[in-house]
Amino acid sequence: MESQELMDTATKLHKEGKYEEAIEKYNLFLESNPDSKEAHYNKGVSLDKLNKNSEALESFNKSLEYDNNFIQGLMGKALSLSKTGEKEKSLPIYDQIISLDEKNSEAYINKAITLSELGKYDEANECIDKAIEIDKEKENDNNYNLIKANIAQQKGDLENAVELYDKIIENNSDNDQALINKGICLLKLKKLDDANKCFDSVISKNGNIPEAYEGKAYIEFENKNYEEALKNFEESLKLNPEGVNSNLGKSKCLKNLGRTDENFKPMDESELNKIDQLIKDEKIDEAENEINSFLEKDENNLDAQFLKGYILCKKDNADEAKEVFDKLIEKDKLNYLALYNCGLVLLNNNKPDEAKEYIEKCLEIQPEFDKGLICMGNLCVKEKKYDEALNNYNKSLQNEPKDENALFNKAYVLYLKDDCPEAIKIYEELLNNNPDNEEVKNALGLCYYKLKDYDKALSQFESLIEKDKDNKDALYNKAVCLYGKNEKTECHNILKKLNKKNQNTTISLSQGLINLKEQKYDLGIKKFEAVTSRESDNAQAHHGRGQCLYEKGEIEKALESYDDALNINPEYANALNSKANALDKLNKKNEALEIYEKLNQLKPENAVYLLNYAVCLYEMENLEKAEEILGKAQNLYETQKKDFDEETIRMFEKNVNSLKEEIENKKK
Repeated sequence: MESQELMDTATKLHKEGKYEEAIEKYNLFLESNPDSKEAHYNKGVSLDKLNKNSEALESFNKSLEYDNNFIQGLMGKALSLSKTGEKEKSLPIYDQIISLDEKNSEAYINKAITLSELGKYDEANECIDKAIEIDKEKENDNNYNLIKANIAQQKGDLENAVELYDKIIENNSDNDQALINKGICLLKLKKLDDANKCFDSVISKNGNIPEAYEGKAYIEFENKNYEEALKNFEESLKLNPEGVNSNLGKSKCLKNLGRTDENFKPMDESELNKIDQLIKDEKIDEAENEINSFLEKDENNLDAQFLKGYILCKKDNADEAKEVFDKLIEKDKLNYLALYNCGLVLLNNNKPDEAKEYIEKCLEIQPEFDKGLICMGNLCVKEKKYDEALNNYNKSLQNEPKDENALFNKAYVLYLKDDCPEAIKIYEELLNNNPDNEEVKNALGLCYYKLKDYDKALSQFESLIEKDKDNKDALYNKAVCLYGKNEKTECHNILKKLNKKNQNTTISLSQGLINLKEQKYDLGIKKFEAVTSRESDNAQAHHGRGQCLYEKGEIEKALESYDDALNINPEYANALNSKANALDKLNKKNEALEIYEKLNQLKPENAVYLLNYAVCLYEMENLEKAEEILGKAQNLYETQKKDFDEETIRMFEKNVNSLKEEIENKKK
C-alpha cells in the first residue's frame, strides 16, 4: 500500500471509531514518512480517543519537532497536558496559539475551560468573551453558554449559573447536561421543588443518566424521605456502581433507616468517629495510623480523606495536607470545607495571598461559614485592614454570638484601633465564661496598659505569674508596667532575669530602649548590638543603636545605623524621622526636607513627625508652609496626646510654642 493510501485509510478508520487499527496504519505510514507532522498529530488524536493521554502527548510533541508553530500539534499538546493533570503547563501553549492566530476562538475556549478548572474564574470568563468577540455567531451558541454556566457554577455564582442554563434549555429543551447542572444548582440553593422538576425532565426523556437519580435522591434526603432517597441512590448505582456520592448517600440513608444491606458495605462511621476523637485528644500519631488503615480498605471515602488532610495539618505536613485538600476540591469544586482548610494551611505557612484566594472561594460558596469569616478577618488584620476584619468577625458573630474565637479576635482588632474600652468589655465577658483563660487575661492586661491603668494591668499579669512563675510573657509585661509606674529597679531586675534564662530579642530591645530613656547610651548600644549580632535584619535594633549614638553626639555614626534600618525596611517611619533630624542637625536641610516630605506621605496623621517637618520648613524660610503644617500638627496632637508619655508632651508643647513665636516674629 502506498504512503498516501495508508494515510487515507488510517484517517477513514479513525472516523469509523476504529482507533487501534488507525494507529497501526499511522505507524506504517510514519516508517517511510517519519517527518510528517500531520501523521504524528493524527496518531496522537487516535491515542487520545483511547484515553492513552501520555502516549498521545508524545505524538503531539513529535509533530512539534518538525514545526514548533504547528497549531494543531500545539492544541493537541495543550489538551493532553490538561488531561495528564498538568493544567498550568497548558496555558502558555494556548497563549502561543493565540499569538500565532489571534482569531483562534478554539484556543480561547480551551484556555477558558482550563482556567476555570484551576479556579481562575474571572480570567476564564474573559477568554469566553474574547472567543465570542471573535465569532459573534457564537453568542447564543449552547456550547459556549454551557461553558460560561459551568464557570459560574464552579465559582459558586449559582443564581447566574441557573440563568445561563435556562438560556441553553430555552434553545434546546433536550439538553440533558444543562438540566442536570441546573438541578444541582437549584439543589444547592435549597430550591428543592424546582430542582426536582429538572431531574424528572431528564429521567422522562432519558432514564440512563445516573446524575438525575442522584439529584432526586439528595432532594428526598433533604426532605428526610429516606426510603425514596434510597431507591433513587440505588437507581443511580445500577447505572454507575462506582459513583462515590451515591455510595455515600446510600450509606447515610441506611444509617438513618437503621438498616444494613448484605449486598452493600456501608461507610463505617463509627471507625471514623473514633479517629476523630483521637484527633480531639491530640493523639495524632495514633489517629494517623488508624486513618491510613481505614483508607487501605476504603480509599475513596471522602470523609476519611478529609480527616487525613486534617491530621497532616496537625503534624505540620503542610504540603501533603494541601495536596489532599486540593484533590478533594478537584472532585468537588464546591467543597467549601476543603477550600477553607487549604486556606488555613497556607495562612499558617505564611502564604497569606494564596490563602486569601482559597478563603474567598470558600465564602463565595458558603457566605455565612463562621470559620471562613474568622479566617478572612485574620487575613484582613495581616493587611492592616481593620474595618474589614471587624466586618468579617461581626458577620460570624451574627450566626454564633458566643463564638469565643470571633469575640477574642474582634477585641484584638479594637485594641489595635485604640478602642480599648470596647475591647475590655469583650475580654471581661470572655473571662466571665472562662475565668482561667490565660490568653484573654494577658490581652486584658495589655488593654489596661495601653490606657495607662498600670495597677489593673499588673493585676492581670500577676495572676498569670501566680499560676506559672516562669511565664515569660507575663513577666515581661509586668516589667513594662512597672517601668510605666516609674518602679525602674524592679523592672530592670525582672528583665535581667529573663535575659539570663533566654537571650530574647524582645527583652533585649526593651532593655535597650529603657537604657536610652535613662540616658545610659553605652549600655543601650550594647543591648541593641546584642540583638543585631543574632538578627542582622532587625531594623528596630539598628534604629535604637542610632538613637543612642545621636544622643551621644556621634551624628555621622547614627546616620549609618539609621541607613542600616532603612535598608531593611525603607518605609520604617521612626528611622526616617530620626534620619531627617540627624541631617537637619548636620545642616543638610534639603536632604532632611526630602525625607520629611516622604514621611508626610507615609504617615500624614502623626503629630510629632509633622512638627519636625514644620521646623525644617521654617528653617528654610518657607513660613507659609511651615505655619500650615504646624496647624495640622497641633490639631492632631489634641487627639493623640493621650498616647504620649509625659516627656513627649512636655517637649512637643515647648517646641510648638517656640515655633509659633518664631514664625510670628519673622512675619513682623
